[in-house]
Amino acid sequence: MGNGNISQGLIHLNQTKTCYLTGDTISGTVNLNLIQAKRQVEKIYIELIGEIGYTGTKYTWERAALPTATTAYYHPKFYKDTIILTILNVEQEIYYWPFQVRIYRKGSIVINKVIKYVTKIYPRVNLLKNLEWLKPIHNTYIDNNVILYVTLNKSGYVPGEVIYMTLQIENPRKALVQRIDLSMIRKYIIQQCKCKDMIFKIKLPKILNLKDEQIQEVFDVTIPSLLLPPSFVSHEEILENVYIDISYKLELAIKIQGIFNDFYVDIPITLGTESNPNFNQQQIFNPIVIPDYSIFNNDDLPPNYDSTVQNFERLTIQD
Repeated sequence: MGNGNISQGLIHLNQTKTCYLTGDTISGTVNLNLIQAKRQVEKIYIELIGEIGYTGTKYTWERAALPTATTAYYHPKFYKDTIILTILNVEQEIYYWPFQVRIYRKGSIVINKVIKYVTKIYPRVNLLKNLEWLKPIHNTYIDNNVILYVTLNKSGYVPGEVIYMTLQIENPRKALVQRIDLSMIRKYIIQQCKCKDMIFKIKLPKILNLKDEQIQEVFDVTIPSLLLPPSFVSHEEILENVYIDISYKLELAIKIQGIFNDFYVDIPITLGTESNPNFNQQQIFNPIVIPDYSIFNNDDLPPNYDSTVQNFERLTIQD
């Protein structure tokens, strides 16, 4: 489709989506209007090209000078498939080729080298296929003579879903717990690029400057309804060896009065693309339960509040 005799070329999709998942079908037509009507189209095809884009730092040295750092842009290709279009329709000197493509691979696609249509493709991650992601989790953390018990209703979520969490703190020395921050962080590795983004960060409203020996907070927070890639790891070699690792975690930052008293807790979670469509059924399947070690009652209803969203604040990973 690099012929200069094309005056107008258009790719029309039957269904325009911001993002497609593996297993989806992309269908539409390729329309061409030739400058010279007597010209014949010998061959027309669509190329599906998977690319991963990331940035890095490139250093250049000159004589007797310090190195200069510049931002380098990389977009290695990891997939390519060519589809020959054979069904031709002609109407008022405009050529129409219908096409239908089933998506099997991961990544972003660019259709054709001259007429381009760029979209996103994410792998389909159905949380119902791994029941471990739907089970409640209970973790215990000990630091600076403070014991923290964390309970989550499950470990697998999708964007827009609610996380239910219970925190219980045993504070025998009555240290001043100034506050607790909860963050959701995405970490991704693409080739040599290592970055992490903060999806949201909130301050728990009830735990502020407390010295109690026993502290508890039950709360819920909603994951922003953003177009987020799911958790996955891929290192298959198709055109080039491209390593991809995307993971998510909840981070609790417990701020305690004094020097070097703060401690941090990481809770890995899985972000999928599909979950149980029946929310009530899901709550019956995995209701949040305070474990036996709890020394608190659960009579109080959890508070409702809006989470503060910080869209993709760029952070630096410390190796």
